[in-house]
Amino acid sequence: MLQYWKNELKADVNFTWVPNSAYNDKLAAQLAAADLPHVIVARSPKDGLIVQSVRDGLFWPLDKYLNNPAYPGLDRLGDIRLNNLKIDGKTYALPKERDIVRSCMYFRQDWMDKLGLKTPTTIDEIYAVLKAFTERDPDGNGRNDTTGISMKGRNLDIYTTNVSIYYGGQAEWYLADDGTIHIDVPHHLYHDLFRGDDPQLFYRAGHGASQFIQRPDNSFADKRL
Repeated sequence: MLQYWKNELKADVNFTWVPNSAYNDKLAAQLAAADLPHVIVARSPKDGLIVQSVRDGLFWPLDKYLNNPAYPGLDRLGDIRLNNLKIDGKTYALPKERDIVRSCMYFRQDWMDKLGLKTPTTIDEIYAVLKAFTERDPDGNGRNDTTGISMKGRNLDIYTTNVSIYYGGQAEWYLADDGTIHIDVPHHLYHDLFRGDDPQLFYRAGHGASQFIQRPDNSFADKRL
């Protein structure tokens, strides 16, 4: 990439690498001193320090470059992503482009093919797949060592949000009828779900890895769906 920038754009780009643990302190110090490189990575683009620095004139608005034929490619970023970054109605940052839908459940297609299963479309069908993954030896090793569902311990909030959505709940944050924004946890469908047996059923029946809370991230790959 650096070579491409140099050859095609005639740009000589230098990076300043900062340890992740020190990044916020380094950025805060640079903002306070108004001593910034031409481009920074803002991990929280609506952080109060970033917003105040924008209002103090430390960053340039980029709106004139968007939808400009002289800068092809920027028009593909999309209004949803760009509007989410705006501060006081103007664009000062470009997004790290990611899929809008990122949090979801993945299934082992090779296991599904071996067991003759189809992609589930209902809660009952999801449960049937998890049950089959647990009980029908999808990896073919002759041992009872597979589970229907597994996750990193730190992703429990993502799992609970996903299951809530299956039942009509909200996707982490939602816009209420009165125009206010709320997190999903207080929503009545979230609470109704976890007062029932459905999310616990996977684990009571042995279809989920019971120790996922304590599991380190590096052990996750061996036991995923």
